[in-house]
Amino acid sequence: MPLKIFIGSLSFNTTEEGLRRRFQRYGTITGLAIMRGPIHMESWGYGWITYSNEQSASRAIDDNVGHSFLDNARIRVTYARTQSPIRPYRGFRPNPIEGNIESLPQPHLPTRLRIRDSRSRSPDALSHRSSHLHRP
Repeated sequence: MPLKIFIGSLSFNTTEEGLRRRFQRYGTITGLAIMRGPIHMESWGYGWITYSNEQSASRAIDDNVGHSFLDNARIRVTYARTQSPIRPYRGFRPNPIEGNIESLPQPHLPTRLRIRDSRSRSPDALSHRSSHLHRP
């Protein structure tokens, strides 16, 4: 069964070839990746190696625990964790039954720009707003 290991704290100068040379002595490497930025392709300082069997991966981890260096950087070698499933965003939505937007939290707006619920105010407090609409 193939097993993936995580290599952390890589030097920004480490290449895929250098990483392969260092870790191929433990067994057959079926996959290797160093994470890089999308625009300038600079190294993010970590990567993964997939071995063809579990014994090779455990040997690579056991031999590199502690003070192992690659390109003058102390690297960290562990078993790769499985990625947790991505949950869909379940943000705040208006209540379809009530249909009022006032029930939504609005933390990004300043206090003076927040939508205020007119039902929470007394009729006297609202009378000054509508006084210019009604002419005697």
